[in-house]
Amino acid sequence: MTRLTVDARPAVSRKGSAPLRPRRRIRFEWSFVLLALPALLVYLGFLIGPVIAGFYFSFTRWDGINPPKWIGIDNFVKMAGDRKYAAALAHTLIFTAVIVAGQVGVGLGLALLLNRARRGVAFMRGVFFAPALMSTAVIALIWGFMYSPAVGLLGKFAEATGLGGTFLRDVLGNQQSALLGVSVVVIWQFAGYMMIIFLAGLKNIPQEVYEAAAIDGAHGARQFRSITWPLLAPSVSIAVLISLAGNLKLFDQVYLMTGGGPAGATETVGTLIYQTAFLNSNYGYSVAQSVVLTVLIVLVVLSRRWLTSRRTQE
Repeated sequence: MTRLTVDARPAVSRKGSAPLRPRRRIRFEWSFVLLALPALLVYLGFLIGPVIAGFYFSFTRWDGINPPKWIGIDNFVKMAGDRKYAAALAHTLIFTAVIVAGQVGVGLGLALLLNRARRGVAFMRGVFFAPALMSTAVIALIWGFMYSPAVGLLGKFAEATGLGGTFLRDVLGNQQSALLGVSVVVIWQFAGYMMIIFLAGLKNIPQEVYEAAAIDGAHGARQFRSITWPLLAPSVSIAVLISLAGNLKLFDQVYLMTGGGPAGATETVGTLIYQTAFLNSNYGYSVAQSVVLTVLIVLVVLSRRWLTSRRTQE
């Protein structure tokens, strides 16, 4: 937005000594502002504006029709004693822990296998990554059929073999298995995405390091523990951050597969916010729930980044 110009005329001191440095003048360029203005307006209108409005509405009572009424921190006080919100938050944290561990573990395992493969790497990489490109609605429909107690593959397998009992016969209809069933779907969908991140990290590890370790007698698990895992730490941090941020606001898969049921066993903060706003028309309270969830996500991500930077400095 500013341009640095130099005056070509030499500046001479009063006593006739050596010329001074050329004088510099800073000229403001409005053309840069005009070029950046469309993007700036979009950013302010569709990102910063809704955030500011959201914080305002979180301190109001609003049904979406009548004018909002300012009530201060009443929504947050109500939330502190809301058992349903506490249960949804607990389910969200459990979902996040299970899915992050599953996505990182499965993604890392696939990356290690493909990194050692000689043939068909590009094809298998595409196969494993394909679910991440598919529509969540399509994936929920496919897995819903697989979990169906009437026509599902798991139900038929459990019925034919007598294994799994009701756990496999009706995964989404069982309070003990529904949360795990949805978690498996999310892990399956995005493990390939994590695999790509880990593959990129593995390709950056020099092969000479492994060769030197092999000469010293380090093989297999020893190489992974002493070489692969430490050098892959930046990729692991990126994968964990992406998974954390995505799964703390988990909504699509839960809403499409269970709707938060059975009996609230898979209710997350995301589905509760939807119910509070669009089913109960309590928009002020739902925005307050969203604000708390946003703050939680920011705190978790910043904490993870702080731990990562601290380990790097050590």
